[in-house]
Amino acid sequence: MGRRPRWLLFLLFLLVAYHIGAAIRALQLPTDTAERLSLSPSLLLMTGVTWALLFGWVTIGLVRKKRGSVKRSLMLIAVFIIYRALRLVVFTQSVYDRQRLPFSLMIFLLLLIGVVLTLIRNRDIQNNGE
Repeated sequence: MGRRPRWLLFLLFLLVAYHIGAAIRALQLPTDTAERLSLSPSLLLMTGVTWALLFGWVTIGLVRKKRGSVKRSLMLIAVFIIYRALRLVVFTQSVYDRQRLPFSLMIFLLLLIGVVLTLIRNRDIQNNGE
């Protein structure tokens, strides 16, 4: 696909910025707050940096119009949605968060369906264009 979807570029830039911010926040956590978290600050830092690098990599590919960059970007977003859903299920501790877990998982499922449908649509466009 020769075109780069602007909405996808915008979303990827937001995800890169969000994860850079998450990594910075992990470095600046006060000790008393860090002790109450279900994930250690070093793990939060590592995941923030990893996701920022991955989203940055697919963003650069999309900007450079590399072949398959849209598909790679959408696949990475799908993996990220699954990761966030699993992280929410595994590490949710408070009663309030447990009560809203079904709603959150439904949102994740709808987002994942949207990404999968976009992948299917892009595949069909590419197959019909050839």
